[in-house]
Amino acid sequence: MAGGFTSGFDPQIFDFAGHRLRKQELRLKERQINKKQGKEGEKMKQSAVRQSQIDPKFQEKFMPGQEELMRQLDAYAAKYANELNHKNTATDDIEGEFSNYHWSVYRNMERQIEDFADHTTAYITDYKAFYDKVYEVDEFGNNVYNLDLVEQDEVYLTKEMVESKMGRDESGNIIENMDDYSWMWNAEGTAYDDGMGQQTALKNENGEYQYELGPNGEQYLLGENGKRLTAYELNANNEVSQTKSGVYKFESIYNQEYNPKLLRFDIEGNIIYGEEGSETPFYKQWSREFTQVDKKKYSTNGLYEISQGLKFDILRDEAVGGTNSYITPEAMNGLWDQAISVSGWDRNASEGRGDWQNDYGTISSNQVADAILAEQGNNNPSEGARSNIIRMIQQGSHKDNEGNLLGELPEELKRSSKYAPGRTLETYQDYMVEMILEQWKARHASVDIKNPTLTGVENKSLEFDWTNAGVQSTVINIGSEGATTNNDMGGVNSLDRDVNIDRPWKPTDINQINDHNDVGFQAFDPTVTKILQKGGAQGEIMAGTMGHRAIDKRTGQLMHNATWDKATGSFIFANQEDADNAMIVFGFDGYWKARNPDDITKLYTGDKDGVLEKWESITIEEILANDKGIPGFFPINTSTLSTQELKIYQEGIDRSKDIKKVIIEDGQRREIAMGDDSIINEEWGFPGADETMIA
Repeated sequence: MAGGFTSGFDPQIFDFAGHRLRKQELRLKERQINKKQGKEGEKMKQSAVRQSQIDPKFQEKFMPGQEELMRQLDAYAAKYANELNHKNTATDDIEGEFSNYHWSVYRNMERQIEDFADHTTAYITDYKAFYDKVYEVDEFGNNVYNLDLVEQDEVYLTKEMVESKMGRDESGNIIENMDDYSWMWNAEGTAYDDGMGQQTALKNENGEYQYELGPNGEQYLLGENGKRLTAYELNANNEVSQTKSGVYKFESIYNQEYNPKLLRFDIEGNIIYGEEGSETPFYKQWSREFTQVDKKKYSTNGLYEISQGLKFDILRDEAVGGTNSYITPEAMNGLWDQAISVSGWDRNASEGRGDWQNDYGTISSNQVADAILAEQGNNNPSEGARSNIIRMIQQGSHKDNEGNLLGELPEELKRSSKYAPGRTLETYQDYMVEMILEQWKARHASVDIKNPTLTGVENKSLEFDWTNAGVQSTVINIGSEGATTNNDMGGVNSLDRDVNIDRPWKPTDINQINDHNDVGFQAFDPTVTKILQKGGAQGEIMAGTMGHRAIDKRTGQLMHNATWDKATGSFIFANQEDADNAMIVFGFDGYWKARNPDDITKLYTGDKDGVLEKWESITIEEILANDKGIPGFFPINTSTLSTQELKIYQEGIDRSKDIKKVIIEDGQRREIAMGDDSIINEEWGFPGADETMIA
């Protein structure tokens, strides 16, 4: 039968694996023999040179560099062809073996070339944009942008420059010693109080200055490091400052002769540029981090410009009473918050490089740095000292892993804000914000008195408009860490005449709070309220608005997180416990001003128990320094007005009994009755409301 096997057929399959093993053993023996006889180089094979597959797209200006870098890449591939051959093992007939190290270096070289190519495109784009800013002029031919902060090329000091300043006799012979002109190279660090910029000239053993001959015969003075000394001069204020060359460094770097032979790879395959010993990475040599420039001269008050943009909501931030209006404390606190948000340093801006949030940030930060250094006694700061302060400003309120403020002020600079009640200067950015508010406050009067008002409490034509009543949100500072809370005044109505009455400060006895008559005066700064709880200080109340606020029966002070719901005319609280302990009180928003500041000092420091803590002393000083008085809430009750006077405001007092207390739980609204604090779950028609609320 065709194709069949004969009986007893036993084919033997060839042992390929064993054959390869024996062949390898023979090859190794041969390799050992050749090695002993010095013949290995003649017998071993060489790997083919790896051809790179990358296709970098360098900008035309940098094309010579591309050619040079690709040449060096190919040279590396040729030199280490065997080490870059993944198939090369220690047991084959190819010289050497594959090296992970050389492969890693080679691949990094390729990546660096591609990165450099991309960088050249971005660099030229950024350069042209920055160049246009630097040379942009207005209709009068003046620079649009501030260029004072744009770094210029250094001017190197020559012997001729120094001798031109030295005195001469009638024959023209120099009669002064060069040592007396060492300020021209900032020998003593006189340009900078902290010593930065200080240079020491190089002298030989005979005390003679050493020079480097320039291309045109100039004699450049050398420093101890063997490099040329940077020139300094006296400015208009007779201060030592670095000589300006008038040539911007960013231009000279761009236009300098591009020597591709100075491009090379370091041992890790990273591209560097420069003479041996002074090489720098390509992205630093052609840095895209051009100086941030502002659209104003440095002489421009950047702080003023930022303050110009601060806005406040008149309804919330300006208390209007009679014919007068008052900037409220929450207004200043709101402006403080605005100033922080518009003037800070954004770490994530400019592709992660960071940038100021305002066009005047660069100027302002320099102004603030100068102010801080001046307060510390440094009236002639170095760029290094100024830069360090600016860096601290940029840290803002960021903290390290241990919770420490990165930009924390030294203790001697910490203090309470003069303009934002309850705020404190804890960081370098806070210092900047305070200076911005100073500029704003200089243009805004605290009290706008348009016409004389009657003294007293009579408002005979007073009308309550509950339908159109407003709301005034008050930010209250709590704790020592700058924490804040909110307490709204709801049902805000204006008085037809300002209230102006003599009244001593009325404290609150928290052990005897039964109704609104037991509630005392409430400063918007709880610290002030705590200090004045002793009572007895004489003063006067001036107010122009009235409305309802929530008082915490547990503390006798303004309730935290009490929000007015204007649509329903009710207060919303954070939780039921707060709602249960909230007392709705009708009163004035205004100011209490001490009649005699000395009385307060004596009252709180004159007895054996009058030892004040540091924070209390600071607060009292602020109370006495405030030209308007203490901003706060003053209940309309028997402690404030007479029985006859109370009749005028009875409608507001009565209304406080009808205002509902609300909590939101799981997205559901629940109302608490004022009388028995029971929960109302059914539909309820709010007095005076146009609509019915659904629980």
